[in-house]
Amino acid sequence: MHKNEALKEIDAHLSSLSSASHSKLAMLEVKQRRRQLHFWRADVLAARDGDPVLDEIIREVYASDPIPVS
Repeated sequence: MHKNEALKEIDAHLSSLSSASHSKLAMLEVKQRRRQLHFWRADVLAARDGDPVLDEIIREVYASDPIPVS
């Protein structure tokens, strides 16, 4: 996976928190989720294109996602 693809995935999850999540999650959950996504985003920025860690990060993002991203 390339960095740009991983960043787009994380940004989509951040965007979903901003729009639909408030009715589905408590505000504390939204804040915790947003914080975790920003940590993962920083890890993606520190990685190199094609680095296997990018795939691992995206798997974690989807595995921990309480809201489906459309």
